[in-house]
Amino acid sequence: MERLAESVDHTQILGGNYDIWLKDIDDHPVMATALAGQVDYLVTWNTKDFPPKKRFAGITIITPDAFLRLFDLTQ
Repeated sequence: MERLAESVDHTQILGGNYDIWLKDIDDHPVMATALAGQVDYLVTWNTKDFPPKKRFAGITIITPDAFLRLFDLTQ
């Protein structure tokens, strides 16, 4: 993972307010980092504090178990 990771700075995202989408203000930098990194998935056990449809700005919010199942080649 470390070889594939890209470091991003969440402060690259200027403006924006996630209050209507995110229940916990501490999750704002997490979402800003995901947006700055243009990710497809935000992997967290804390899905309850993110949008109810588990999607935001093209990002799928998913648990670690569900994310790993995406790569399960035995199914």
